[in-house]
Amino acid sequence: MEGERAEKKRPLAIDPPEVLRVKKTKPGDELPDEKLERVSNKDLDDLIGRQREHVKLLASLLPDKGEKLRGRLKKLEDEQRRRIEHPERKWRKI
Repeated sequence: MEGERAEKKRPLAIDPPEVLRVKKTKPGDELPDEKLERVSNKDLDDLIGRQREHVKLLASLLPDKGEKLRGRLKKLEDEQRRRIEHPERKWRKI
């Protein structure tokens, strides 16, 4: 009986798990400048508001203590400031 059981056992055929590769980014790299220039003023305001909330709620919980979040927020605010200081520069909505 035990000999039969040993013959029936064989390795379980399981596909190896896929490896998820994560690219490390620098603060503010999530939205390239050329795409940011195409975002409407209203959408930019919305993005800034959401990013401020993310910094407030999540920064202390993250391994980098919210460095990337603050970097992106700074990038968004810089674009908003640029638009206010130089309104003659046109932008296009995506």
